[in-house]
Amino acid sequence: MITLVRILFIFLCMIVGRAQNPQKSSAFEPQVETSKLSIEAFSYPVFMDNEMHSEFTLGYKLDEKFAVELQNFYDTYRTFDVQRVELKLKKYVSDKLYFVNGVAMERELDKH
Repeated sequence: MITLVRILFIFLCMIVGRAQNPQKSSAFEPQVETSKLSIEAFSYPVFMDNEMHSEFTLGYKLDEKFAVELQNFYDTYRTFDVQRVELKLKKYVSDKLYFVNGVAMERELDKH
């Protein structure tokens, strides 16, 4: 009985696999980067203690080897909030290596 179930299972898997007709769609082709401006952002939801964490990054490539980037972090905790702003200059040596220099400001905002 178990052998019959295994054979039927393999047969059904083969039928389902053959029934799928893959079609190439132009919607899923990789897109070529044309803009020098890059924007990234994320945020965590509000937790039980009303904690929230968010970040955004705004970058601009001046040329192939030089870029400017602005980052902002904002975190809320139970007793205080933290905000950090960074301005970075990046000099690309290769595709996987770059030197970075910049300034940052971090401040704590007391809630009480």
